[in-house]
Amino acid sequence: MFNKALEIDSNSAYSYLNKGIVLRQLGKFQEAIELYDRALEINPKDAETYQNKGIALYDLGKLEQAIQMFDEALEINPRQKQSNIYKGKNSRFYFRNYTRKIWKI
Repeated sequence: MFNKALEIDSNSAYSYLNKGIVLRQLGKFQEAIELYDRALEINPKDAETYQNKGIALYDLGKLEQAIQMFDEALEINPRQKQSNIYKGKNSRFYFRNYTRKIWKI
């Protein structure tokens, strides 16, 4: 479906975003990130795309990059609840790992 939409309009950020969401849900995180990047080239002010890219990066374990994407999303739209949720998950992960390093757990 999204392939057809992109054939019709290859400058549809919405189509790239939604195809990326589907790929992310299928576990194809890197492919999804590439589509999010393309969507952001077309529309660099779309908070939802930054948020979804952040989730894909989070799923890949690239937590610092994920936080940057969530920050971008929140800067554009402070009401992006999911970005705040994922930032919180990242913070807990970092704190837990930091604590383990200190205490050598």
